[in-house]
Amino acid sequence: MSVLKVNRDNIYKSVKKVVDENIHIKVRVNPETSRLFQEAVFAAGGSWASKHESVGFTDTPFIFLDDGKLWHSAYVKGFMESRSTELVIEEVVQFKTPQDVFQYMFNGGMVRYNDGCMRNRIYHMVDGTLVYSYSDKLYECKESDLEFNEVNVTLYVPYIKPTEWYENIPKEGILCVVWDKNVKDSSIFQVTEYNPDWNYKFVSKFGGFMNARPATQDDVTKVMLKA
Repeated sequence: MSVLKVNRDNIYKSVKKVVDENIHIKVRVNPETSRLFQEAVFAAGGSWASKHESVGFTDTPFIFLDDGKLWHSAYVKGFMESRSTELVIEEVVQFKTPQDVFQYMFNGGMVRYNDGCMRNRIYHMVDGTLVYSYSDKLYECKESDLEFNEVNVTLYVPYIKPTEWYENIPKEGILCVVWDKNVKDSSIFQVTEYNPDWNYKFVSKFGGFMNARPATQDDVTKVMLKA
């Protein structure tokens, strides 16, 4: 799987190229980057698979772009197994002075400090005290021990594991492909509840199912063609 890295300054240009060349893309997003990515797609002439061109589904962790058409998903395994190119929206922060670095950390940010031998140390503030994390442990340190500048300090964004799609099912439910023991006997229903203690843990108003995953645009299209 290939990765395409872009930053906020060039995302419109990069997404325009993706749309023009019909590159299949997948993106991990938060509400802010989701909105940014969608707006770039619409500006490039793309739209949702439903042909709508308005920002939506910003609480969904994954967005896909296929042939200029957007669709969203909360299915972690599906995202990981997809062979689409992953577009990574990089955060860019300019640190011009040591004071900028400390102010960023006082505001809750984390930075990676690289002086050639301590590049794996992540620095941040805890209750106003400068600490660094190394090998899953925290150590206190003195500000005078470091010579922060724009060259040896980079922004550090900790990886946050996405929640599984069934851990946060909205009231209206999620349209899913559901089945019991044989996926060939699958159907599409709105899953409204998940109970890990039950054998038929994925619940719809028509009953429970042993297995489920959020439906993709292709799944819905196949059902419509069969009808």
